[in-house]
Amino acid sequence: MAETAAQLRRWTTEQKHIVDSLTLDAQRTLEGDKENLASKKEELSAALAAGDALRQSSEEERSRAEQLRQELEVLSSQEALLPAEHAKLSKSLEGQRRARDPPRAGKESKLAELQKGCAMYKQLLALDFERVGGETQQRGGREAAERRQRGGREAALVESLNQTNDFSVFVRTLRAEFKRLCA
Repeated sequence: MAETAAQLRRWTTEQKHIVDSLTLDAQRTLEGDKENLASKKEELSAALAAGDALRQSSEEERSRAEQLRQELEVLSSQEALLPAEHAKLSKSLEGQRRARDPPRAGKESKLAELQKGCAMYKQLLALDFERVGGETQQRGGREAAERRQRGGREAALVESLNQTNDFSVFVRTLRAEFKRLCA
């Protein structure tokens, strides 16, 4: 019996060690699991916070996208009006330019016509004119001396021009005289 009691004590001691060892392992596992659980709870909280922030950011982005879409619609409608407005403004600008600056082509063609007329008078009638101090005066041409000696209507026209300085009357009268001579 003593031996059985000793075996029983050994066996009980072994069982206590096994139980103590298992308990110790279970406690270590439990503490590890608690640490893992706390870590996972923190990760879950961080993930939930990140999810909420992402959701809020997504809602803000959707709202901003909607605002941009509305602005785009407004700009698109304004862009549709731009060609008509541009054409209207271009016409208005062109009208203002024409009102401000008479057509140069008209001036240039009128000047060319007058120069052609002066050249013709100079060539056919031997008349030459020059501006002296703002006045237009006849200068001697190739037959000026003969005309002065002949006197008549031409001399009276030149004298009238030199006195009145009204070149337009002179030109009209000279044209009429020229047509009369050519007829």
